Amino acid sequence: MRYLAPAILWCLTASAQTPVPTADSSPSVKPEDKCSVEGTVLSATTGEPLKKARLVLQTEKPAKVYRAISDGSGHFVLVGIDPGRYHFHSARNGYLMQFYPTSKGPWPTFTLSPGQKLTEIIFRLTPQGVITGRVLDEDREPVPSAVVQCLALVYENGKRQFRMEQGRAANDIGEFRIIDLKPGRYIVSAWDQLERYQLETQPGANSTSSAGPLKEGHISTYYPNTVRPEAATFIDVTAGAQVNGIEITLAHTRTARVTGRISLVDSARPLPSDRLYEIGLVLLPRAGSHFALDHFSGRVEDTEGNFEISGVIPGSYVLHADFMDEDKRYTARAPVEVIDSNVAGVELKLQATAEINGRVILDKNGDLSGAALSVDLQARDFEFRPPTAEVKDLSFRLANVDLHSYDINVRAMPEWFYIKSIHLGQLDVTETGLDFTQGVLPGDMTIVLNPNGGQINGSVHNAKDEPATDSTVTLIPDESHRSLTWMYKTAQTDKNGHFNIKGVRPGEYTIYAWEGIEKGAYEDPDFMKPHESEGEKVSIKESTHETMQLKVIPAETSGKE
Repeated sequence: MRYLAPAILWCLTASAQTPVPTADSSPSVKPEDKCSVEGTVLSATTGEPLKKARLVLQTEKPAKVYRAISDGSGHFVLVGIDPGRYHFHSARNGYLMQFYPTSKGPWPTFTLSPGQKLTEIIFRLTPQGVITGRVLDEDREPVPSAVVQCLALVYENGKRQFRMEQGRAANDIGEFRIIDLKPGRYIVSAWDQLERYQLETQPGANSTSSAGPLKEGHISTYYPNTVRPEAATFIDVTAGAQVNGIEITLAHTRTARVTGRISLVDSARPLPSDRLYEIGLVLLPRAGSHFALDHFSGRVEDTEGNFEISGVIPGSYVLHADFMDEDKRYTARAPVEVIDSNVAGVELKLQATAEINGRVILDKNGDLSGAALSVDLQARDFEFRPPTAEVKDLSFRLANVDLHSYDINVRAMPEWFYIKSIHLGQLDVTETGLDFTQGVLPGDMTIVLNPNGGQINGSVHNAKDEPATDSTVTLIPDESHRSLTWMYKTAQTDKNGHFNIKGVRPGEYTIYAWEGIEKGAYEDPDFMKPHESEGEKVSIKESTHETMQLKVIPAETSGKE
């Protein structure tokens, strides 16, 4: 946790790699039950076939991988596949990776039934965007130790915030080249990782130091020359575009040192001397606490728990600590205000996280055969490792639950199911979520799933009464349930403008169709306010089937062209 940029970049690189294992023939599958997948890879911009595209079909667990390469006509075929649930993607040098099916979010899955021959799959790969430039210091000398990040303004949990999309290190003459960018608008930031590392590792005053004057140092700078991300200039990247000449001069300003002491709540247990480096210390801005923007990492210096974080610019922060010891997680946090001097004497007490046992109850004889359910707790502020658990035999155990407020979600439910209720002990938390900020509440969690969700299908047309293909349909709950993100539903229209939404929880909704909309924008009340009159009201009861005819909202009026 002390040195996050390499870890972030490693994750980005690792996520783009395909698995190494290859598929082995399974003797338990009859020859007639083997499956095949066939299709074509095309350029999304020209429609031309793409040769040498890599196709990877992979099971979830345990990993089994089938591979193919497209030929000169873009054609591919995979044969001898065991039936089961799979991830499927295509990739090619110079193009963005694409998953199948495209309408089901990141890392979607689909199922191959025994003997199924899936044909006419079409991958349309988008050429990657590229941004190049260089990083200089105040004397216009290159900064070879700079890390450059590309950030997009996106919607997450109903709030608009910056998220890192790609990052790279500059070369020996301060030049950088950021690849694998999808079409969109970006801001670019840079910071000197060598200088920050030297600040973090150099000997300094410990937690008993008195506050002193700030020092001068380089800080994260956003193109073209600002230290505030909201003041940065956006860079527009179209499919296949290469934007050159982006020059960033690192800002030089006063920085502070934050020192203090960290200890276990059980004071009888000293910090392990051989694992001090495993204690993560991260200082995050109080507004918008996430790694994409400025964060400052520190280190514990000795078994007494003295720590130091250097190079901090003035502002309001929350200091997070995280430590795994013998399969048990300990966390702590404290507010920190940096104004015009160093901050000393910050005290952190590491407390053990909690465990929650739970069970899933099937309402009205529901059948979850073959489903790979998981239960997630999504923190409403910041969480190093959001708790998640697989459901096995209708039971689960959420480990390492911290003192946060959480939203609850169930992943990978069969399409007809919906969450009917969630209880923690005798407390109904279906619509309130969990609030552990004052301590973890006692009791086991019970989640009731109902297999008789409502269904909405229909068609979408444009102003000329033509089918609106590949438009996004969003189903939004009534105002009293807008905080429950798991009640939102989305679907994409097909080539005939048709859509189908299943597993809708009974309630009151408004349904919209969009020619173009940013992912998650419909969860933002401020975004939705001017569009309230453009949706259609619909009431859903258990097992009901509604048919809707919708008019698409043009992209130019929804903020995405």
